[in-house]
Amino acid sequence: MNYLLLLTLPVLFTGHSVAAPLCPPASASEALSTAPVYIDLAQLLRDRLAGIDSQTSIPKETAAILEQPLRILDVAERISVPIPTGPAPDPHATMPTRLAATLSRADKAVTEAFAGLGPEWKDRLRRSFPELIEVLGKGIELDEPDLTDTLKRAAADVDFAALGTAMDHLTGFLAPEFLSDVEQWAAGRPAIAHPPWLEGVVEGELLGAWETPAGAVIIGGKGPNYYSTPAALIIDLGGDDTYVGAAAAPPLEWAHGRITSTYPRVSMIIDFSGNDRYLATGPVAQGAAFMGVGLLADLQGNDVYSAGAVAQGAGIFGIGMLLDGGGDDIYRAGHLAQGAALFGEGILLDRSGNDLYVASRLAQGFGGPLGRGYLHDVEGDDYYRAGGETPSSYGTPGRYQAFSQGVGMGLRPTFPGGVGILRDDDGNDHYHGDNFSQGVGYFFGYGRLEDAGGDDRYRGGRYSQGAAAHLGVGLLIDRRGDDRYEGAIAANQGGAWDLSVAALVDLDGNDHYQAGDLSLGAAAQNAIGFFVDAAGEDRYLAPRHTLGYSGAADYEGGRNAGNIGAFFDCGGQDHYPADSPNRGNGIRSPTATGEYFFDQ
Repeated sequence: MNYLLLLTLPVLFTGHSVAAPLCPPASASEALSTAPVYIDLAQLLRDRLAGIDSQTSIPKETAAILEQPLRILDVAERISVPIPTGPAPDPHATMPTRLAATLSRADKAVTEAFAGLGPEWKDRLRRSFPELIEVLGKGIELDEPDLTDTLKRAAADVDFAALGTAMDHLTGFLAPEFLSDVEQWAAGRPAIAHPPWLEGVVEGELLGAWETPAGAVIIGGKGPNYYSTPAALIIDLGGDDTYVGAAAAPPLEWAHGRITSTYPRVSMIIDFSGNDRYLATGPVAQGAAFMGVGLLADLQGNDVYSAGAVAQGAGIFGIGMLLDGGGDDIYRAGHLAQGAALFGEGILLDRSGNDLYVASRLAQGFGGPLGRGYLHDVEGDDYYRAGGETPSSYGTPGRYQAFSQGVGMGLRPTFPGGVGILRDDDGNDHYHGDNFSQGVGYFFGYGRLEDAGGDDRYRGGRYSQGAAAHLGVGLLIDRRGDDRYEGAIAANQGGAWDLSVAALVDLDGNDHYQAGDLSLGAAAQNAIGFFVDAAGEDRYLAPRHTLGYSGAADYEGGRNAGNIGAFFDCGGQDHYPADSPNRGNGIRSPTATGEYFFDQ
């Protein structure tokens, strides 16, 4: 296996064609200048690479080797999860007709998505849901033959584009002109008596309630309301409201470990304002979907979201989305939550406020097989916590699995991973994750965490903060601020293992790094670990096998390929451990085993 194949495998298996961009560039300068995410670093690295070459007589090919990780990660940078948008409902029809017609189109699209699967396999997929949730809650491997066969068949036959069409119809309800029409329609409208089918499950003022072929439609007034019934669409005009269990609109019912088809396949909540509570104990809630589409949009207020598994912007053979327009919010969930998906898409977008995110695992920007998970927090001082429930698969006391905060993960040995992205645009943020967290790729998955501003703190366990294993690609980018990184045990901060590519890139600030073994631009078993700190006076606390280290390469006889461990610190007077071979600023010549260290 040559280096080009080693470099291309992790990205190729995310399902994106990237063969052309991976052709060796004419020069490092050309490659770096074409990578948008590294524009701020381009001139620095061009100069530094030229300086290394002139001072150490490194062959000209060295620059091209060092820039290859940048090139791969630039390709991954272009993998995005855009928020879909659809046309607003017909403005010439009455409000009930507009709502029913749009829901009908969305429901029809979901029907089309599963038409190719057939009744028998659809039933098998429904019945497999409890087992799948149990597997996801415990481990990272899938060796149940019946479940594997069901997932393979569904992955091949489900029309995921049709699911996207269904979500497009729902997002049309969020068009500003439609929201304005709803407010005008509601202005001065008297409350209605609760219809018999809502007695005992809905409390508070209602302005409208209809039953449609796609499911119930409920419109609440501006006072406090209570909802505990499944519905295709709930629109609430304001007030401090409570949504309990099914009111968060899961598309299917969870009852005694069985799935029944009594819930709508299309579900949506729009809450205009108020400090609201969304409470659910079972799976599939709060902008989540299994075999359907689900969207929750809370436009304003300090809200609390509490749920179990598959929640808060999550999808399994479906698309789930949670959009929060502003406020200091609390998100608590189990596994596969907060922008998480496998065989589908999961999106959580929070536009402002100081927010708290807590989940057990597979969360906060997680992409499993054929999945894209995306969590985007636009502004505020936020706290992210993942882990603390499932014990470490390595048996380390006091350590837990997370697979969260920008993680792409496959289910070994059958299903390669997807794309998981966590993006935070501004604020002094705290990221606290256990094993496999904060920009990690595992088993053909691509994971990325990007923080654009603020003085941030990262705390992670084994495989964290720009790490990867088993043909994965992992990346952490921090663009501004005085940041603190704390990694534990092994493979942190640009640590890569087994045919993988990993990088940590910090573009500005006086930063502090504390890492475990195989970290700070280190690699083993035919991998590439890449670390760049572009500016500032930085402090490094690191044990052995770090700072541009290349380890063993003996898997499968060596695979005819080595490692690349590359460490760059560009600027500032930096501090290293007293026993480090790289004390003070300077250059360590690359070794035959692929070790690179540069500090200036």
